[in-house]
Amino acid sequence: MLKTPGDLRGNLHQLGIEIIEMSGRAGDVLLMDLRVLHTPSVNSTKNVRMMAMTRFFFDGPSR
Repeated sequence: MLKTPGDLRGNLHQLGIEIIEMSGRAGDVLLMDLRVLHTPSVNSTKNVRMMAMTRFFFDGPSR
């Protein structure tokens, strides 16, 4: 779907999906469910961007 030509936002909206761009500053923390579709964006600066990531697994039923 993401590589299909045309109105991406419109096509995703029909499926009940929307694109949300997120950004942060050095030291910010982002908590995200890894089942969420995600992709990197273009780095518009000359600064190198790095992200440390770790996964947490919870025992027991999810709510």
